Amino acid sequence: MLTRFLCWLAAIIVLLITLSVVYGVVRRYIFVSPVGWPYEAISYGLLGTVALALSCTQEKKMHVRVDLFLHLFPQLIRDILELVSLVVFLFSVVVIAWSAWETSLIWFKEGVQATITRVHLGLVLAFLFAGAVVLCLKLSIQIVQSIKKLRMRSKPDRYEESGR
Repeated sequence: MLTRFLCWLAAIIVLLITLSVVYGVVRRYIFVSPVGWPYEAISYGLLGTVALALSCTQEKKMHVRVDLFLHLFPQLIRDILELVSLVVFLFSVVVIAWSAWETSLIWFKEGVQATITRVHLGLVLAFLFAGAVVLCLKLSIQIVQSIKKLRMRSKPDRYEESGR
């Protein structure tokens, strides 16, 4: 539910980015009166879009995945490698979330704003933090599922133990 909401929010931001680009082009080339704010707004919008959409792509496994040699390993090794990659990814996302949280608090206290749009940059990093937190939750769920999958694989079948 939360992931679906974040995906819709990211889609709305992409729509706003598109409208900003169109507005900037029309002002520049039709009215010969360029404005600077669309470019700044697009940068912040793209950051927000990526941050919000990451959990959606992780849940649906729609992210770029390089598995050139993965098929050469037995299924157990592939499952272990998937678990290791999820843990490493979770660790890196936790670092990003922590950094975004600390920096956004500092920027809120200091009142750091964008030069043209005067958008509070702490708010921009708050989007990054929110997306990273949801992604951490999704990764944690996938890690638990991966561990359960490995545990089920390592449990011997009851019928094999009894000799039937």
